[in-house]
Amino acid sequence: MPPATSSLRRATSHEPPDQRRSSAWRLCERAGALRLDAASEPGRVHYPAGLSRREVEVLRLVAAGKGNREIAERLFVSHNTVANHVRSILTKTNTANRTEAATFAVQHELLGK
Repeated sequence: MPPATSSLRRATSHEPPDQRRSSAWRLCERAGALRLDAASEPGRVHYPAGLSRREVEVLRLVAAGKGNREIAERLFVSHNTVANHVRSILTKTNTANRTEAATFAVQHELLGK
């Protein structure tokens, strides 16, 4: 095994997978590897308005006409968590209500996946 690989394993073996990936990127950058941008990270998806993956999940359900309680049951989270996500979605998308947020989702093609 090459020395860089073994030091990467030692440096990241105690970390959860997401932190391991970040640590691996940092080690590669320090070693002189070129990192083009955040989009070059494997598996990384960027959504409009800075929405997170979970916020897009909630937005899709909002656009489908689901209420906060239904969304909470579907995603196995609390009603308050859904309310917080909806509030964040409205702020990030600069929309006033759920209907406008659903329109944003359609305009940005967030419903098709």
